[in-house]
Amino acid sequence: MKILSILFLITFSLLREAHSASFADRISLAVALAPVDKAERDLKEIKIRTQNPMLNIEQNLQSYSELLDIFNSFKSYDLKFTRGLLNKIKTHDTLSGDELFVLRRTITTYYKINEKILEFAKLYDYGEIKLSTALADSGANIPLIKAHLIWLSGHLLVLDHLENMHAILYKSDSVFRRIVKKSLLEKGNTASEVSKTLNDLIKMNEYTTSKGESRKFIQQINFVRAVQDELRNVLAKELPALELANTIIANPTAIAIAQGKTKFKIEHYTIIDSVVGTIDRVTGWLSSIFGNLAGSIRFRKGHMYNNEIVSKISKRNLKPMDIIVEKSPFVLTDKFIPGYYGHVAIYLGTKEQLESIGMWNHPDIIPYHKDIAAGKVILEAVRIPGVHLNTLEEFLNIDELAIIRKSDALVNEDVLSDEIARGMEQIGKKYDFNFDISTLNEIVCSELIYIFYGTVHWPTQYRFGRPTITPDNIAEILFQKNTKFSMIKSMSSAEDNKVDQMNIGHIADELEYELRSNNGDPIKDPKDPSNGYFKRETKCYIYGIKRVCKTNYKEFDYEEKDAI
Repeated sequence: MKILSILFLITFSLLREAHSASFADRISLAVALAPVDKAERDLKEIKIRTQNPMLNIEQNLQSYSELLDIFNSFKSYDLKFTRGLLNKIKTHDTLSGDELFVLRRTITTYYKINEKILEFAKLYDYGEIKLSTALADSGANIPLIKAHLIWLSGHLLVLDHLENMHAILYKSDSVFRRIVKKSLLEKGNTASEVSKTLNDLIKMNEYTTSKGESRKFIQQINFVRAVQDELRNVLAKELPALELANTIIANPTAIAIAQGKTKFKIEHYTIIDSVVGTIDRVTGWLSSIFGNLAGSIRFRKGHMYNNEIVSKISKRNLKPMDIIVEKSPFVLTDKFIPGYYGHVAIYLGTKEQLESIGMWNHPDIIPYHKDIAAGKVILEAVRIPGVHLNTLEEFLNIDELAIIRKSDALVNEDVLSDEIARGMEQIGKKYDFNFDISTLNEIVCSELIYIFYGTVHWPTQYRFGRPTITPDNIAEILFQKNTKFSMIKSMSSAEDNKVDQMNIGHIADELEYELRSNNGDPIKDPKDPSNGYFKRETKCYIYGIKRVCKTNYKEFDYEEKDAI
């Protein structure tokens, strides 16, 4: 029950003062991750001399000051990032795959920074030694004063951050709190299990709170504030130590302590969070029972299974990073999945294809060399075993498929490398029976595409209070204005060893899109290049004693967030 109170210890930074555009406005994934990568690189350069701490006080103080610079710089970045995410959630927009990816990285990095701060603080915890007036007045005691300030400021800064973030957290959105919690769950964990990351955060919270409520800590905060003039005089030529003293004196939590606050009790869950969590668990449990039962009921094999024609055509047309949507009407679950298509996957590519695009030795591909060489070239999320690699032959146990390709999928090596990293990171995760694309601990098939192509603004829908994406939503990207996706091949098989080639019109019709003139009117000239696809929406209502239906047409523009 101590999870939510600390999740945002490292997620929010002074949100009350934030005023920024959405994180989606508009920086590339590489730029978005640059502060995270830089913070982690800089953090590795911070060395703590644990032997003879007092003899090494100057070096440790310098390192500690550099660490606080990293901490403050990272907070500035996180300010924009988190504010943007929160604004999107409040307007019922969905977080992109890139944003979910960066969210987890940001939280983890902030934990590492806070952990390093506490390492310094613990090193200079000298039991019952207290800063006294005599100590503050004596220049001979400056090394001990510096050590004491590191101890005091380290615990204070982490505690203050926790307090501020908690105050903001419970004014934020319960959906966002749930997203953050689940983003920290590791591969294979369910929502009821606590991952190592969450356990570490809980321990940090307990330790810091206990220190903040200790008599010694409170006394020393009050004393530093009481003798601040003497302390500043002693440290006038010791700028790093003077800066620490000033940080303690001006800190909001230190001021609150001086005003009599001695308890830092953290709420763990609101009633709404508890209800939402319970609904999620029950819904997921019921969905998993139904899904596993229905998924095990197959009336026959797919007509494309062991179909040499389909296999040859597929192999001839598939390129790495292609999307494959499929239909399996002989599987019971296919009857209950909203829309036309029932499943979607990524074609990763053969060894030769991955070599040709320079990705065979990608760090996230190397562990799967043997599997890929053996024919496991499909990356997909299924009920059992979750996210895994599958062979094309097994995947083709279906009746219909369409191959969809992004025109620039293989153009930018850095972008492609990021996409592969995100996709392969999902292997081993369980299937998401809640179908919630805003969480990363469990993955549904269409969410895998959503995460993989994380900059694409995919069509999504809210169902039961959570954002979802279906295989049909993935295929709908074909019909957006100026889309970068195209249908490469579509095939259907109504009986074994036969195959029919399908055109884009077939998919449009099944997904209720219609080719119309650029203003939405019926086509006048079929060859007019300005013609585009419009979504057909029919709504019916009762007018008097008659049932009246009205059909509207809406065109959707393709959006890509080079821009997170």
